[in-house]
Amino acid sequence: MRLRVTAETETRAAEKREAARRFLEEGRKAREDYDLLKRRRDEKRKEVTDLEVKIPKHETGEKKRPLWTARKEADDVEEETALRYTDTLVSYTRALGVDPENAEAKAALAKFYYDEYEEAEGDGKRLEMKKAEKLIGIFDDGTYVPKLAREGTIDIDSNPSGAEVELLKYEEAPDRRMVARSVRILGTCPTAKVRLEGGAYLLILRKPGYRDVRYPVLIERGTRNEAKVNLYTEEEIGKEFVYIPGGTFVMGGDPEAYLAGSRRDVPVEDFFIAKHETTMEEYFEFLNDRAHHTVEQAWTRTPRESGGSGQFAQRSGQGIAPRAGWEKWGVMGISWDDAKEYCAWLTKRAKARGESVTYRLPTEAEWEKAARGVDGRSFPWGNHFDWSFTKGFESREKKPAQPEAIGLFELDESPYGVLDMRGSMREWCDDWNDEKANLKCVRGGAWGNTDVAYFRTATRLGNARTSVYTSNGFRLLRARGLR
Repeated sequence: MRLRVTAETETRAAEKREAARRFLEEGRKAREDYDLLKRRRDEKRKEVTDLEVKIPKHETGEKKRPLWTARKEADDVEEETALRYTDTLVSYTRALGVDPENAEAKAALAKFYYDEYEEAEGDGKRLEMKKAEKLIGIFDDGTYVPKLAREGTIDIDSNPSGAEVELLKYEEAPDRRMVARSVRILGTCPTAKVRLEGGAYLLILRKPGYRDVRYPVLIERGTRNEAKVNLYTEEEIGKEFVYIPGGTFVMGGDPEAYLAGSRRDVPVEDFFIAKHETTMEEYFEFLNDRAHHTVEQAWTRTPRESGGSGQFAQRSGQGIAPRAGWEKWGVMGISWDDAKEYCAWLTKRAKARGESVTYRLPTEAEWEKAARGVDGRSFPWGNHFDWSFTKGFESREKKPAQPEAIGLFELDESPYGVLDMRGSMREWCDDWNDEKANLKCVRGGAWGNTDVAYFRTATRLGNARTSVYTSNGFRLLRARGLR
């Protein structure tokens, strides 16, 4: 009797192992298909993004057909990828269902979720990372514990060397902004292999004779951050300018932003950017320089309504003045060409004074880094939006909304200390959005916007270089004595 029971038990165990083997094989095949489909999915997503940038929104018919086709194909691949994802998990889970201690099935599931974790990490999807990490813990035999340890190191020096380094860590405040809290003094540059847990940090470098430097750092799993940060004097940077140290930063990658593109690490050199947008008062000084242009020529560059329906100014003899009370507003109603002419005028005036300075508009990458820092945050102040932080349509009780003086919304501040990069005015940038369509880049939200997506730092827009809108202004970039 005992022999028969033992035989039956062994038979059932063998049947379970065979069933588990079949499910594992099905899981491996589904996983292979899933990985192939993910690559196709990413290719299709990029194709759609490229076509959305290339094909003007107003196009119809045959000119729009490639975009429609790409979107349909992308949707089909997304659906197929989701099905293979489910098939993979079902097969591995069924293997564990018939053989709960099957080490191979557990290992397969742990690796599957670890790969999902890495993908979410690369895309900056924090919630998906947390989900995957939880599931890894259920099936992991210890293989992935060290790989999930969120810590890295920083090696930092200053040029010239000898700057004191203070370490601050970003934490979420009650209003959900990211606020840097002091942790400790790291010492004097150079500092070597300082180990830190994962997260967003801010280093402040201080050395007598130079302006303090704000240097954001993102610590990720297993990363080693090495940097030599240039120091500049107050005179080199400029009184109303902010120093943005060179290095790579996370650009794009925000699915809730318009035309943000994929998440990528983009290198940028040192630059100095204006703390505030150029104001009406500053712009009208340019308009009133009669050595540069006649009053008639200047009048064509006056802030104006779109469609040429009127100027936001008044003439008195050879002088032009903004409307009363508008002096401290960010300049608006000017074209990209107007902004470039202002930069050329300012550069010419500086050289006439013997200053070796050049003024220009920032590139998109420079603008986004100045607004966002290096950690891929959604807004200059963090990852959560509130109308009270910035100047938009719902920021004041009184309606209709109208522009206001620069700098009133002090919480609209970037990690470097640049203000009004998400509200007040949209800002012309130097590069093309679509050269063929004559569209120049415009970044930022504006005083009249009601859609929160416009205020996300990764949102990209394009306007015709000669167009004027009451939402469009600019801020300066200053180049002098860069190392």
